[in-house]
Amino acid sequence: MARTKELALLASALLLFGCCIPGGAAEPFDLVPSSAASVAVLSPSAILSDPDFAYFYSRANQNMSISSEFAKAEELTGIQMRTVTREVMFSIGTGAGRRSAAFLKGGFDASAAEQRIRSDPSWSASDYQGYSVFRKPGEENAIAFIDGSLLVGSPSAVQAAIDVKKGAPSIRSNERLMGIFSRLNETAELVYVSEPGFLPPQLSQPPLNASFAGLVRASGISISKRLQAVGVKAVLAADSPSDAGAIRGSLSTLFSFASVTFASPGSRLGALISGISVSSDGNYVAVSLSATVDDLKAAESELGRH
Repeated sequence: MARTKELALLASALLLFGCCIPGGAAEPFDLVPSSAASVAVLSPSAILSDPDFAYFYSRANQNMSISSEFAKAEELTGIQMRTVTREVMFSIGTGAGRRSAAFLKGGFDASAAEQRIRSDPSWSASDYQGYSVFRKPGEENAIAFIDGSLLVGSPSAVQAAIDVKKGAPSIRSNERLMGIFSRLNETAELVYVSEPGFLPPQLSQPPLNASFAGLVRASGISISKRLQAVGVKAVLAADSPSDAGAIRGSLSTLFSFASVTFASPGSRLGALISGISVSSDGNYVAVSLSATVDDLKAAESELGRH
């Protein structure tokens, strides 16, 4: 039963959470540094106004409210994240050296926000490559305004984005991550990519012993919702087509085993796992699922009983 539950958890993670590429030089995505180890593109206004997103986020994060994820940005910028139509977050480095920043754009007046910060004596401004970078005493994050976007985060990450604006390479020069982005649902409410991949290390440990996890070099996921229909797509990148084929074969075997395990009459979890499709394209493997919110909630409840 331990192996069965591990397999079910793996399947549910892929289908529930894994988590839209704009164009033009002024767009936030184009200002993400090429050195970014992870990038997330999301729509806060859509996510925060949808109770189903809030429900699944809370269930996946020990009952934490999704609003709490945006609280720091709201406190620092004075902008209600519920109104923001586009957020692009990126991280450089890993572990203790990880530095992150986020672009906010749409749904608020960036010029008014900049004027408010400039007129607030608690903020001080310094120049970096012709852009004002604002800091508060004792505050670890900085703010800058670039082409109608508010950029907030680690000072070095903010500077890295300004470097891109001034001509440094952007994320578009990262062929592997861009290959993942191009295979995800670019209009989804949430798109996330990471290099190295975000598969948990437990996959390659007993009882799963999923050796394919060591072949994954980067991964991404998109989650979209239209009314009650949910679409989830995960993409894994390998070094070669043969490695991608090995990943595809291992995942297909895992999902087939899990499908048979939960094939009892009326099992919503079994039906959901059976609906997962796995395919490969060159160095990439795609895992896709379409379901309804009720299907996902029923499958989650069933999984909790095993």
